[in-house]
Amino acid sequence: MKKKSHSNTDVILVIDRSGSMQSIKIAMESAIKEFFNSQRDLPGRCTVSALLFDDTFSWEVKNRDISDIGGLIIEPRNMTALYDAIGQAIAYGDESAYKNKTDKTIVVIITDGLENASKKYNVGGIKELITAKQSVGWKFMFFGSNQDAVLSAKTIGIDLNDVLTYRANDKGTRFIGGIMGQSVSAYRSGEGYIMSATDRKNAMGE
Repeated sequence: MKKKSHSNTDVILVIDRSGSMQSIKIAMESAIKEFFNSQRDLPGRCTVSALLFDDTFSWEVKNRDISDIGGLIIEPRNMTALYDAIGQAIAYGDESAYKNKTDKTIVVIITDGLENASKKYNVGGIKELITAKQSVGWKFMFFGSNQDAVLSAKTIGIDLNDVLTYRANDKGTRFIGGIMGQSVSAYRSGEGYIMSATDRKNAMGE
């Protein structure tokens, strides 16, 4: 049996708050709260940062212990600068990993729409950044709705085992909180987690 490790982990959430998120705002807030709850009592340190984005950016949480965070408020508006948000999160992750002497970094990207507003980064630049970070052990997860999430994630170099398409309704959106929790828990402990066909069906609100 593989020995579990009690690691120091940085979790960086990159959460879409563009206008189309309005219909699932409450469900998404509930999913994020469930995720936080799932991580609090696990062995090892877990520090969380959360970047909310539309075509502007707001670090709602920076470098906070997971036990100190109750939830997040999402106020949908504007367009979707997805690539710029990911680029900003990776840059911050470098700083945080150095400061915290981090063993593991995981970036969780949640969006319900396609990129349409980035100014600094393009698809090639983001893929290059993600690929470089994956090569040194960073983990990226991608939850996408109202799009082909598999294609969107593949385009920027994310492992398809870490990609989930969810339906933008209450059931599908709330479900991803549990999957985030299971996936991040497995990564923190040094174990693998493979999303099942049932997971993928449930995320579609079926």
